[in-house]
Amino acid sequence: MTVGPVRVTAVLDATGPFFTPLADAFPGATPELREAAERLDPGPSAPDGEWWLAFRAYVVEVGDRVVLVDTGAASDTALRPSWAPGPDTHLVRRIADQAGVLAADVTDVVLTHLHADHAAGSVDGSGAPAFPNATYLVQDADLAALGPGTLLRTGLVEPLLGAGQLRGCAGEVELASAGGVSARLVPTPGHTPGHQSLVIAADDDLVVLAGDVFLHELQVIEPGRPYAHDADPALAERTRIGLLDRLAEHGGRLGTAHLRAPYLEVEARR
Repeated sequence: MTVGPVRVTAVLDATGPFFTPLADAFPGATPELREAAERLDPGPSAPDGEWWLAFRAYVVEVGDRVVLVDTGAASDTALRPSWAPGPDTHLVRRIADQAGVLAADVTDVVLTHLHADHAAGSVDGSGAPAFPNATYLVQDADLAALGPGTLLRTGLVEPLLGAGQLRGCAGEVELASAGGVSARLVPTPGHTPGHQSLVIAADDDLVVLAGDVFLHELQVIEPGRPYAHDADPALAERTRIGLLDRLAEHGGRLGTAHLRAPYLEVEARR
């Protein structure tokens, strides 16, 4: 997908069922709402009662910058969540195969939040930074919320700090621009305290790579639908509504980590 001179490539890291049944992950979701979600974003499905989802990262090429949004479940590192499906190879293989980008080409790694299925590929099998020339960007609020001694603290944050490659952010950050198109980090909290999204904006186009702001298609239809594992459900709801409103102002595309399609079109209000 392109936005002016900016190229965005959705990279599928893995697919499979989640460890929480759909009815437990989204309490109170009616059969009618689930059917509407299926029509909005049709695709592969899990056995009845399970929740099938994608695990997706994005490569954004803007000017001389190569930005990787999230680093996947990375099944060959110690940070891999035990419940995550996927092949036994690192995300670096898939960004090379699907986006034609090598690990050494990546200049910036945006971690939408510090959950293992989004951040485990930040290191390689030896625990060293997997993207040796990149600055890793995380919101300070997520760093502060990560407890001492946790696996992500010792296995991800500390190695990146030791390598001088971690940058904590507070609020919006202008990351890159080219040909009148900007790529900006925008806080989108609720799922975690420091969740952030990458907003790619031109005068007549808008793409939001939103991580886990939307976990399921039904939250696009009904943004007030809570998710059982959000840190702050009320704040997450306000964030979803705000992003949908922004996309609907002029029309745009929503990119998410776990929906079946890599992008959903949001029509402009008329």
